[in-house]
Amino acid sequence: MMTRELTFHVSELRALSKFLCGLADVASDRLSLTQAAFFLQAAIADAAGRPSTRTEIITSNRTWIRGSIRNSYRQLLEPSRVYPNALGWLRTVENPLDAREKVLRLTDKGREIVEQAIR
Repeated sequence: MMTRELTFHVSELRALSKFLCGLADVASDRLSLTQAAFFLQAAIADAAGRPSTRTEIITSNRTWIRGSIRNSYRQLLEPSRVYPNALGWLRTVENPLDAREKVLRLTDKGREIVEQAIR
């Protein structure tokens, strides 16, 4: 039964595999699978025109996000004094709907990473 169900998704699985291989090719060696998935969640939300906050991503993905991503996601942000070697794929900007929140937006470099991984 499981095999039959998977055969309907071979092309989707192949596309996902190619995307992950493309992301691994352009990503830093220090990028974890959880960080890559977090980045993709932020990229999808931004591309859809509704950028997410860190909390929204963590809350909506509790099954695979563990405690370490709560801080390690900062490796995906633009370099800072605290994280000078950060990847620079995301930036935080004030939420226009709630100034108390910061949403995650793709940087130009982040967009390039997604486009390279898609190719």
